Amino acid sequence: MSVTEITLVSFGYLHGAPPEAHLTLDLRRHFRDPHIDPTLRHQSAHDLPVRRAVLGTAGIRELIAGAALVADSFDAGPSDAPLTIAVGCAGGRHRAATVAMALAKRLAKTGATVSLTHRDLDKPVVDMNRTDANALAAALDRGAAAKADAACSGDAVAADPANDDLTRRQASAAARILLGQARDMWADAAAIRDGVDPVELGYTD
Repeated sequence: MSVTEITLVSFGYLHGAPPEAHLTLDLRRHFRDPHIDPTLRHQSAHDLPVRRAVLGTAGIRELIAGAALVADSFDAGPSDAPLTIAVGCAGGRHRAATVAMALAKRLAKTGATVSLTHRDLDKPVVDMNRTDANALAAALDRGAAAKADAACSGDAVAADPANDDLTRRQASAAARILLGQARDMWADAAAIRDGVDPVELGYTD
């Protein structure tokens, strides 16, 4: 066994930059945030209803199993070195802490020494009022429109006809990226207008 020490850190992106890690799991977009349930919002991974909600989310248990397999891959390497895994969500109180707890329990069975730190678990809940949320949605719409205009007008890069094929490919790639970002921003704006808490999407005031 080359990995004898595994450090797990749960955190919230709204409270600062992710900690340095060999593997970082970002749960913000792909897994429903218990924060949007008023009965769970002010609870945390310390509470059984939150842990049940997170572990009952489709894909979460598979993600935990997959992360354990990644840890096994590091363990198969020839060098003896510690491994750090970070698990993040928006506020660090629900999804990240619960997944980190479950993953730590699973990895401990391998014989490695596992330490678990919750950077933001006990920090206050981050909320945004509807007025600010609607203003954010409007700003996202404007930003998305600007990105789409830049992509369609060729402002993404200097795409002069005299440029070589590589430059034109770069222009096309940059335009696709801008359009993708615009679609994501429009989708977030629509979700916020439909009542989704911006915090669930990774935004804060």
